[in-house]
Amino acid sequence: MPRFMARLPLPLGLAAALLLGGACIKDRFTEPPPPPTEDNDDACSDDVDNDGDGLIDCVDKDCYPGGEPVSVCAKTVDAEVGEALCGDGIDNDGDGYFDCDDKECNGDDGQPAVRFCIEADEESCSDDNDNNGNGFIDCADFSCQSLEVCR
Repeated sequence: MPRFMARLPLPLGLAAALLLGGACIKDRFTEPPPPPTEDNDDACSDDVDNDGDGLIDCVDKDCYPGGEPVSVCAKTVDAEVGEALCGDGIDNDGDGYFDCDDKECNGDDGQPAVRFCIEADEESCSDDNDNNGNGFIDCADFSCQSLEVCR
């Protein structure tokens, strides 16, 4: 506090401190910066988990803002096959379909469907079990989300 304010009566000193001193506390109570994003070519190609969610680059759903990949992630594999690629929420092969909606995962290409992409029914989507072994239970499972019981 400036010296002249120390000699003022208490009410005047407080008023002066608020008027003059309040401006000196600039940015003292600012919010922390938002976490970094992983939704652009630089962040999606630097081999770093920029947003701290445990996923790196084109494996991170954030590299697909609005469902569309950033350009470096446009096509990361030739075919979306296997449990890892068919359960990551990403259109890995760039064909416009991801996971269980992709023909290479759901068996529409003539090959066996990935276990957790086998069509779900009302009963298996409301029994509190992870019936297809993909780590999601009932309505949290991608294969159940379109069913009436999950709406």
